[in-house]
Amino acid sequence: MKHVFFTSEKPLKRHYEAAEHAFGVRPFVRHGQAERVALAQQHAASDVLHVIPEYSHVELLRLDGSRIDTPGETGMIVGQGTCWCGLTCPSEVVGTL
Repeated sequence: MKHVFFTSEKPLKRHYEAAEHAFGVRPFVRHGQAERVALAQQHAASDVLHVIPEYSHVELLRLDGSRIDTPGETGMIVGQGTCWCGLTCPSEVVGTL
C-alpha cells in the first residue's frame, strides 16, 4: 500500500499512529465538504493542506480580505458550492489553511 488518507475532520495523533502501524505508511489528510465548496489534501512533505483546484472554484484570502497570489502563503478559503437541491449556495468562508 502506498497511501492512506483520512477524510473529513483531522484525526487525533493516536489515529495517525494507529493507521501508520496498521498499514505501514504515513497517513495523509484530505478534507472536503458535501456542498462541494472546497477540497484540500495534506502535502507529502508537511502538515499543510493544499487546495485541489479541479474540485471547485475558491479564492484564497488573507485575514484582511486581500487576495493571496503567492504559493505557500496561508489564509482563508472562500468558495461557492452547490447545495443538495442543486441550487447555488452563497459564498462562505470555509476555513483557514
